[in-house]
Amino acid sequence: MNPKEPRFFYELDLQLEAAGAPVTRRLSILTNNHDVVKLRDDALIRELTLLVAAGRHDLALDIMFSHHFHNWEGSSEIHALYADALLARGHAKFKRRQFNDAFKDYVMALEYPSNLEVGRPKRDRKAAQVFYYVGLTQEALNDAASARESFERSVTPREHGPSEAQFYQALALKKLGKTSDAQAIFEGLVRQGESLLKAGDQPDYFAKFGERQSERVRQANAYYLAALGKLGMGRTAEAEADLGKAIGLHPGHLGALCMLNRPPL
Repeated sequence: MNPKEPRFFYELDLQLEAAGAPVTRRLSILTNNHDVVKLRDDALIRELTLLVAAGRHDLALDIMFSHHFHNWEGSSEIHALYADALLARGHAKFKRRQFNDAFKDYVMALEYPSNLEVGRPKRDRKAAQVFYYVGLTQEALNDAASARESFERSVTPREHGPSEAQFYQALALKKLGKTSDAQAIFEGLVRQGESLLKAGDQPDYFAKFGERQSERVRQANAYYLAALGKLGMGRTAEAEADLGKAIGLHPGHLGALCMLNRPPL
């Protein structure tokens, strides 16, 4: 393939991801060739994902705000990445006790900028995560009534089946006093994660956006799912060990990286 074509860098990064290459190596290749990479949205999204993974949220968001994406296939991938960048930046501010600034980032994550060409879905699964963190920030700002409203929005409508969104709904349920419902979800997340680890090579199982994923990525997602359940049950040491395994397999795993840098849940 021609290294002057953005498809070359897209395919190269897929291979490096499958091999478990470090984020710094992958990101260096893409940023050093940004003028070529930006000509193709799927290649640019990989660069942006790595920027977020490396903690360079401001640069990632600057590019996302200034670039017009062409969402030919109706994918929500770029919006999920936009939300993840704002959540990660908000977490950093929350941990510095900059609660008002964190709140602004979290609320912004609920928006659907027109240049991303992603419409707001009828069932916005990312909103479960975002509203949970909005509620946490409102608690920190001593606005209990608004926090409760945000937690209620996080759990509506309820998710069915183990997922990241269901994890955040379980956290919100705990905040709402529904601990038994939350516990059942956490246990289901652990069971599902451990089941997937035992299942062997099923590269299509975690196809988040309809694209085949490597076995390393599949296993990392399974460890991540189990870690979420363990975090919810207070098994923090076990959960963080699983998050470490996920990152060891897939160093650019945004969910695991973000969870290790989370504010207190």
